[in-house]
Amino acid sequence: MKNRLRVYLIAAAAAVLMAGCNAVPSPTLDEEVMEAASRAESAAADAASALAAAQSATEAANATFNAEDTIAADIEKTKDKTVRMTPLPSADGRYTIYIPESWQNMDGKMDPGGMDRKFQLQAGSFDRQVFLVFNNEPMEDSGLASFDDYFSALTRGVTGSSLLSEVQMSNPESITLKESQLPGRKLSFTAKYHPAGLPEQRIAYRIYGAQGDGEYYQFCCWTTAANSAMMDDLLDTIVDSFVVH
Repeated sequence: MKNRLRVYLIAAAAAVLMAGCNAVPSPTLDEEVMEAASRAESAAADAASALAAAQSATEAANATFNAEDTIAADIEKTKDKTVRMTPLPSADGRYTIYIPESWQNMDGKMDPGGMDRKFQLQAGSFDRQVFLVFNNEPMEDSGLASFDDYFSALTRGVTGSSLLSEVQMSNPESITLKESQLPGRKLSFTAKYHPAGLPEQRIAYRIYGAQGDGEYYQFCCWTTAANSAMMDDLLDTIVDSFVVH
């Protein structure tokens, strides 16, 4: 995108310069030459308009690139946990994930009413419109025969919310969390979100499930649909950092 815009700008600027030179009339020009000069002036005006349009397009593209660069910077920061990442332990100290510098502990901030207190870990960024919650469940309390059953129930529970419509799901992926080496699964989907009293918007979810020693683990992450592709690697890296102490 950047290269194509740059070429267009150079070509349009050259057209302005060439048309501008041809548009300077000589005192001795006859009628035919004056017509040619007039045509050149029109060409110069058209080229100037094209240049202005290209410049506007460049400014809009640069704004997009800047937003992408900001998120890309977050992704780069996740690659050096000792310097760039911040450990976020659960209140009981049993679990830890690493989050980017731009994120914060969201305990009690996503739902001031306290409904989110059931989650062991909560993190995210209001500026970047991305959020993550984590919880565990003892296998003996789940009433489910296998991890596949657990992940299916988790998926149905999230996607079946009455606040969501037009759910579009990918196929679940088998994964292994890098730090803990726990086996798991991941599912991505987008949906229209209908919060009470607020405008609806399209959002993107990532659901991660993992199986530990006598426990199941779940991560639910969400962001705007527009940020979805840019956030994918970042969310994977954060979930991959999960450790059980």
